[in-house]
Amino acid sequence: MVQWVQNPPKESTLMRGANRKFGLMPALPLSKEDIAAMAEFIFTELMEKPDWYDKHYEAEHGKKK
Repeated sequence: MVQWVQNPPKESTLMRGANRKFGLMPALPLSKEDIAAMAEFIFTELMEKPDWYDKHYEAEHGKKK
């Protein structure tokens, strides 16, 4: 995660259309320690699903199987 945020490679982009339209996300000027702390928070923190999420997901992706 740290390497990707500091130098995002074009080859690994998942949103190719957005990448063509807006370009690759610029590298973020953050320390390795700050990036690692943010990544740990994102992957370990228990977050509540917002009330609106199910309706949004269904509109974007259809009903869950």
